[in-house]
Amino acid sequence: MLFGAIISASLFFLVSAQDDMGKSLDEKLATKRIEELTKRYQINWDDPPSLNNKRLNRNVPHQVSVYVQRHVDHSYINPSKHDDKFTLTTSTTVFRDITVGSTTKAQSTTGGEFGHSLLKISAEKSDTATNTASKNNSTQLLTSFRYWETCKAGHACRFETWTFYVQIKGHCGGSPCEMRNLITNEDGQPLTEVVYFPEQLPSTDWQSISGRLKADLQRKFCIDWDNPPRRDYVFVPLYPGDESGTSVSPFVMQNKRLKVSIELKRNRDRTFTSGSSGNTPVTINRSNRRTEKTTDAWNVAATSTFGVTTAPDYKGASLKISYSKEKSEEKFNTTSQSLSKADMFSIKATCEGGRPCAFETWTFYAKISGICRAVNTNLQTPCELNVPIGNGGGLPISHSIKIYDNLSEEQGGDSDSNATQTDESADSPVVETKAPKALGYEKDQRNFCLLDTFEYYRVRDGKYFSYSRPRDEDGRLAIDFYEKPGAPKPSDTRNCREQLPDERPATGIMCYGPSTEPIAAS
Repeated sequence: MLFGAIISASLFFLVSAQDDMGKSLDEKLATKRIEELTKRYQINWDDPPSLNNKRLNRNVPHQVSVYVQRHVDHSYINPSKHDDKFTLTTSTTVFRDITVGSTTKAQSTTGGEFGHSLLKISAEKSDTATNTASKNNSTQLLTSFRYWETCKAGHACRFETWTFYVQIKGHCGGSPCEMRNLITNEDGQPLTEVVYFPEQLPSTDWQSISGRLKADLQRKFCIDWDNPPRRDYVFVPLYPGDESGTSVSPFVMQNKRLKVSIELKRNRDRTFTSGSSGNTPVTINRSNRRTEKTTDAWNVAATSTFGVTTAPDYKGASLKISYSKEKSEEKFNTTSQSLSKADMFSIKATCEGGRPCAFETWTFYAKISGICRAVNTNLQTPCELNVPIGNGGGLPISHSIKIYDNLSEEQGGDSDSNATQTDESADSPVVETKAPKALGYEKDQRNFCLLDTFEYYRVRDGKYFSYSRPRDEDGRLAIDFYEKPGAPKPSDTRNCREQLPDERPATGIMCYGPSTEPIAAS
């Protein structure tokens, strides 16, 4: 059996039954499960875990922690006045963060409140360890069950699959070491559980619901600065539609002036309208996930991952952003607007007679802006991109929702409520009134005086340079330095004689809150 149990979590019962107020329902349930696994563990010191052929040292203090990788199999939002049936037929096991080079085996034995009594830790056979590590950043599906729940009126409901991992810290061969691997059951299969969560909606209008979902994704995002978002060469035509032009240097994003916002992509799957006065039962077996494409030439992945752990230095992030050329966990098409179908669930809903009853699938994408540095010239430039948000299992993160409203059909597939509005200022010229400030020149770039707008200024002739090259009134692209008629002259140009201090690029994973101020990565 691939998963250990199916848990149906009653929100009100579990919250009232716990003393540790302040934790969410999912944290309480996961913490209880983790404590069950960690309260009794046994390391086989005759054959202990090892990292790169160096055994875990018994004579040096070590730490064993358990954490949970959570995967949302499907989410259904029911803001109506009628209870609906919500069925899951596929769960997803997540393989992630397995330490390469480690021979760690963690096996849970039968017993205890949740069915497991002792965590046995030892070395794993090398061929098994290699096979497990090769699955890193992948998923495994289980379809041999059918589980249904009632999603009550005014509730958001979701099925999750929890995959359990062990983290071991200590010393291997005299050096500090850390090893992570899946916990298995006695059959050698990953230890997983399917968990069902219903949560009451504070508001049932779709705008409020979408706002809460976007805020939750933006709550905390992390960027891997060892593998930051990167843009390849881009060809820009000399005139719009022209075959001649210039090739723009690759860019790498920096930890500077970051801004991340979350946008919603709506796809209307079906709309039902009954002329009768009574209620009509409707069954939905498939949803259509329509995703926004990644901005051309950008190599980046945005994945919503989260976990629960008792170890303070190993908690999941709401959103992880990093370089990605071909990431296995992001298999859905991000190079063009794409459509994927999900049929691992079913919804038996009630539609009221006499009014439109619509079913939509919502996906999300991140708008990321900041400052990039050109690889070839080392010059800086403002940059911006869109990237669809994945669920870590090869699909876009999504929610199914039932809506009663008077939306036109054309709005059903748009991003947000104002997506069809026209920006009348889009083609209007931007008139600059505030003078930019000169900051100085960077190493080996004496002719390029950096402004606080991240344009460059050449003092001798008052011309500008930027990779966001403007076009003149005839549509011709500015290839080199260009003039800005009517723009105020930069202030503090005396700084253009001063070299700016070298900047150290950010490294490692850094996490940020909604204000983009760095916060703890744990």
